[in-house]
Amino acid sequence: MKKHALMLFPLAAALLLTGCAEAGSTAAAAGQLDAQALSEIANEVAGDNEKAVIVDKESLKAQVPLAEKARKAMKVTPESCTEFVAGDIAEELEKMNVVSVSLPGATQLQGVQVGLASYAEPADAAANMAQAEEILRDCANFSFSLQGQETTMGVKPLAAKTAASKTSAIQTSTSAGDITISTVSVNALEGQNVVTVAVMGGTDSRQDIAQAQELADTVLKLVQEKTS
Repeated sequence: MKKHALMLFPLAAALLLTGCAEAGSTAAAAGQLDAQALSEIANEVAGDNEKAVIVDKESLKAQVPLAEKARKAMKVTPESCTEFVAGDIAEELEKMNVVSVSLPGATQLQGVQVGLASYAEPADAAANMAQAEEILRDCANFSFSLQGQETTMGVKPLAAKTAASKTSAIQTSTSAGDITISTVSVNALEGQNVVTVAVMGGTDSRQDIAQAQELADTVLKLVQEKTS
């Protein structure tokens, strides 16, 4: 089975925000949230935070050339992990409508990212969610180089629970030079919708999980209001 870049994986999410995506339709299939609904949810999440950054599918279009250039220049070790790290996110984007909200922290290496992907087909949402297990099994530790910078990543599972029908969580440790960053990510699947909350730069994984779970449940409630 062909692997697709995992939208829920923190690195892939970062690549998405730097533009590893191409134009796609924002029209909604039956049961799928459209761009307007996603925008309203994103604004609810951002609240009064003046530093919040909302990135929608349309905003990604202009960044495609630069992102594609970076993706092609990336070298992943072991090579078998390439599809997870630098795979075709654009192909995955074609299956969904998506929005992301970045909430900056006290430093540039801290913050929270909340993502909501609404798929046209529930099976595609479930398949994307399932790839977290594949990464933990096949690529729990890997590295990649880009523009002369070597970055190593380690991934481990965490326990989490949300109101969604399925929840998973991982902690990634990302090291580049003398800097190491921990990111705790909670992924929640409900029907056609996948909610991802990533807490970056925390020092207590239990607190990070609690924060991520609370935010995920907030988004799930907003999704339910839109789909009920």
